[in-house]
Amino acid sequence: MSSSPANPIALGVGPSPSLWRLSAIALAASWAVFVLLLYVSSFRAEAWGLLGVVLLASTTYFAWHWPFATVLALVAVLPFQPLPTMIAQAVDVPHIHMISGVKEGLFLIAIVSGLSHRRIKLQTVDYILVALILMTIVSRLFGGYWMGIKDDWEFALPFFAGRLFPIPSKYELRWVKIVLASMSIVAVLGILEYLFVPLELRILWLGLTKAPEYYSAAGYSGERIGSTLAGPTEFGNCCALAFIFYWAYKSHLRRWWMAGAACIGIGLFLSVTRGAWLAAALGVALLEVRTGRSVRLVVGVLAGACLFLALLPVLGLKGYYKETTSLQDPSLQGHLATARASVDAALDHPLGTGPGTAGPRAVERDPNAIGIEGSFLTISVEYGIFAGVLFVLFCLLCLKGCLDNPSRLGLAAASVLLGYLSMLAITPAHQSLATAALALFPAGAALNKKVRTSKPLPVKR
Repeated sequence: MSSSPANPIALGVGPSPSLWRLSAIALAASWAVFVLLLYVSSFRAEAWGLLGVVLLASTTYFAWHWPFATVLALVAVLPFQPLPTMIAQAVDVPHIHMISGVKEGLFLIAIVSGLSHRRIKLQTVDYILVALILMTIVSRLFGGYWMGIKDDWEFALPFFAGRLFPIPSKYELRWVKIVLASMSIVAVLGILEYLFVPLELRILWLGLTKAPEYYSAAGYSGERIGSTLAGPTEFGNCCALAFIFYWAYKSHLRRWWMAGAACIGIGLFLSVTRGAWLAAALGVALLEVRTGRSVRLVVGVLAGACLFLALLPVLGLKGYYKETTSLQDPSLQGHLATARASVDAALDHPLGTGPGTAGPRAVERDPNAIGIEGSFLTISVEYGIFAGVLFVLFCLLCLKGCLDNPSRLGLAAASVLLGYLSMLAITPAHQSLATAALALFPAGAALNKKVRTSKPLPVKR
């Protein structure tokens, strides 16, 4: 199919910037009020339930008529959603899973609306992802859980949204600012959690009797923080991707944005998530190499290493550093053990064990499920070795497509995607919609290969 011009008003990117800004704010406010009212509905007040239905109808209407603004607002709001949902689940808010599914529903409505207004030129990555989703539906007929399909493939929603809605050049920098502002607030909340909220209080919020293991780390005397995300790993991953975005666009941002980037960097550090640290390093390194600043990269790495070593005793990370460098860290050993077990499980079930039968969410539903931490291995075990190979191919083709786009968006998307792929190798990052939206929405947009050079982004000092 060939590309056709889209109606900018219908896509939510009308000629007036105030309309776009008002739309994004309206959806974010509606989302917050909707979640609040449905929380209050746990008191069985029919009036509150009726208001919730009205708000749901209004957001549905908004998503259909302004799909692009809806997607932008969703990407910004998603990092705030996990913790309230977990708290609501702990206090037995009725239908919390349906409430949580509103975000996927709004993505779907926006995508269907976009399809009704424009056509895109399909690429190999699109065919591969659609084929994978069809394969998972067929595999469900022979076993597994329908919820497993939702858990494993919801990352496709922001990707298809990016394919449908190329980010116009005049909105590119604004979207980056929205992402940075959103994640800066999340990071500040994480820093406040580190300073003032004991882990016992967070555990009380979640209705747990003891802290999950992932809030601690071998050799670390402190507590990892999760801010508004589901846990420290998801928080660290989102901070890493946001930091890469800042690094990609810092020459186009005013200097006071450094304060937000610093908060994101501190949040990333306090998450004590090695995978997120690696992702941020890979993304920034790709940016520096592709822009011909290898010398500055080397200097930055040396300076960062010295700062990290200096902060180890101050933040209680000295033992953590020793555990990591000795390769005796229980977390690292656990990653290796589950990887070996996952490979054996994939070889024993070459056609897959079925959706929702492997990974951390599967273990939550069934203690006998296969515990796997990496996304690539999870897909291979659940849907078969061929599906795992296709998933890896999809990821690599996305990365190549972003690198082939010489625009600033293409380079930023490639750098963020490289970091995201490193997360997929060691964590179930594909099951985090907030993380996937930060990486795959810009990647999908960059794959459209429309380079807008008529009006370059301004350089701010």
